[in-house]
Amino acid sequence: MFSEENYLRLKMLLAIIIVTLCLSTQVKANPRLIRVLPAGAQRGEHVKLYLYGDNLDQSQEILWHAPGIAVESLQLTPDKKGKQLEIDVTIDAHTIPGAYPFQLRTTTGVSNLLTFQVTTLPVVNETKEKNDDLTSAQPVAMQTVISGVTTNEDVDYYRVDLKAGDRLTAEIEAIRLGRQFFDPHLTLLNSEGEELMACDDHALVYQDAFVNTIVTKDGPYFIAVRETAFGGNDSYNYLLTIGQMPRPVGMLPLGGPRPTSESPVEVKLLGDVSGAYDVQLTSDVRSDFRNPLMMPVFSEHNGLSTPTPNWYLVSSKSNVIESEPNNQVEQAATLTLDQAANGIIDQPGDIDVYLMTLEKGKTYEAQLLARKLRSRLDGLLDIREFKGKYLKGNDDDGSLDPKVRFDVPETGQYQIIVSSKLAEGGPGYPYRLEVGEVAADLTVETLDFDRYLPPVIAIPSGSSDAILVTASRRDFGGELQMI
Repeated sequence: MFSEENYLRLKMLLAIIIVTLCLSTQVKANPRLIRVLPAGAQRGEHVKLYLYGDNLDQSQEILWHAPGIAVESLQLTPDKKGKQLEIDVTIDAHTIPGAYPFQLRTTTGVSNLLTFQVTTLPVVNETKEKNDDLTSAQPVAMQTVISGVTTNEDVDYYRVDLKAGDRLTAEIEAIRLGRQFFDPHLTLLNSEGEELMACDDHALVYQDAFVNTIVTKDGPYFIAVRETAFGGNDSYNYLLTIGQMPRPVGMLPLGGPRPTSESPVEVKLLGDVSGAYDVQLTSDVRSDFRNPLMMPVFSEHNGLSTPTPNWYLVSSKSNVIESEPNNQVEQAATLTLDQAANGIIDQPGDIDVYLMTLEKGKTYEAQLLARKLRSRLDGLLDIREFKGKYLKGNDDDGSLDPKVRFDVPETGQYQIIVSSKLAEGGPGYPYRLEVGEVAADLTVETLDFDRYLPPVIAIPSGSSDAILVTASRRDFGGELQMI
């Protein structure tokens, strides 16, 4: 016979089991998206998309995080056990190109986030036929995007026919699609199968790759796509853009005031094989969904747009563009705290010197923005007194971009010196330098539930939930009140 105490313990245990089962059922029922095919489509098109994942039955709607894509129909694919959906969408002809994040809502929850790419060029699928050598290479037209997949030990070949003097750009989006840790490798070959160019990673496109050249002979050329270590599976999707579009590797300035139609911003695109060119940024530029201060710049040249963007940082500071030579203190431009310097380490061994008047007793912070804005520059930042005495320096600050906090011993002019840690340089090595007084700062972040995956927090209207966050204070103390 149970005592009252044992009865209460059993009752509590049963309650815990019931709650656990309910929670596990709810977690199991939450939809999970793995991939979408095709991974992108041309604006102005009506296309059918296939969503793959788990627990996709009882689907209600697609939640787009930016306007421009309308869902016409949404239905479960028969006999796929809730693992595949078919979606008909229409992409507005004026939709700004780039990544469009979305989630799936079902009756039991909201899925993780995937992105769908909107392009300015037509998208074709990789052939289902064999295309793993030169003789079986899939022929494609210029100004085309291929939606493909790389499986284990797979190499995909594509063929284009060119005339001497034609420009050829091939760029792959793989890791940027956010499906897998897909580190792609591109190779450009001539008609004899000789390697002309190859690219594994480039800072501008993270761990993705591109080749950009002007061919010297008539004939067929081949682009080979593979995973760097010859890995792959059905989730290793990619978009490969092939055409004559520009592919600048740098931009000046890298940031500044937010562009508007009334106050456009002039920028110079650097490093394309046909030379530098200027464009004007207006309010048509859309902020990145991951960071509202980062603006993707799809620049046009000779009527064609870059496959993917360069990046512009919205800032309240006005711009100063470096003027060479500025390797010596006597040649240095003078900055104020409301200005940011924009320059480029244009050749190996180059250094850029700036002067600022700073006040005794104050603490300042100098920050170099390069890799954050997809520059190849692994920068060094040094602070010196006017006569050259070293105060402080840094080559990174938890990332590849340096940040230096320093105290000023005497009021006067100080040197801020920018250089390359590896003594490299070229058109792909631009930077932005900002200096200001130290101010209080607070960063609040949610915790990852799954490694490398951001948490999905779905709270129905009129309801509430508890969310665990971490708060990082800098230069202030005391309790925090979340409002």
